[in-house]
Amino acid sequence: MLIALLFAGHLQANLGDTRAEAEAKYGKPATVEKGRTDKEVKCLYSHGGYKITVKYLDGKSHFEEYTKEDLTNFAFTDDEIQTLLKANCLGLVWNRLRSTEKESMFEKNWELATPDKTVAAASTKHPYSKLTIATSEYIHYNSGYERIPNEKAEPVEP
Repeated sequence: MLIALLFAGHLQANLGDTRAEAEAKYGKPATVEKGRTDKEVKCLYSHGGYKITVKYLDGKSHFEEYTKEDLTNFAFTDDEIQTLLKANCLGLVWNRLRSTEKESMFEKNWELATPDKTVAAASTKHPYSKLTIATSEYIHYNSGYERIPNEKAEPVEP
């Protein structure tokens, strides 16, 4: 676990980073796909035992999802989650949200907030095998899109 925490501290491709900045930290992506519109690109990185999915809007990271490659030890500890949240805090403090009736008691949610708006949200569900972090811009972009049935992402050159 200590090794995972030390590595998680190096998962420093942050929200707002460009693809070049992420590649400097993670290396070249294993896959690159065109998003739903011309403004979105999705990259999958494999780095230090983690799979990191990054979605870029207009060339900047607005969505990051972390999973472990080791399927026998796939759950994140609370310390790992906190380390990943800190790496993506945009200089702000994550606030843990209270559960609502719509959420399971096994779900954890956080938000970064400024006095005028939510900047980002993060969520993980028990067994905490995935941590998803997204900016409010990405959440708004994603909610305004109606997916066409059977639509397939088109690969683009890495």
